[in-house]
Amino acid sequence: MELHHTTDHGVQYDNSSWPVTTNDPKHAEARGYQALLTNGGESSLSGARQATTMISCDSCRDLRNGWNSYFSDNGQSGITNLTGDRNPN
Repeated sequence: MELHHTTDHGVQYDNSSWPVTTNDPKHAEARGYQALLTNGGESSLSGARQATTMISCDSCRDLRNGWNSYFSDNGQSGITNLTGDRNPN
């Protein structure tokens, strides 16, 4: 798997490697997911508890919800967001 590096954002979320994609692969939450996925695969996100210093933007919320749908379809626990979303819908 090739990881994409940027000089100002570190390793970004790799849309080509996972069944769930994002429009903002450089956002901190997406990069955090990538770090977990790189080190532990999809099972590392299943059941994860997420806490960030700021509420999630729409893109990061959609990424989490996409993973949660994927996990639900496969009988796994999803990601619990402890901080909240900018727009909960």
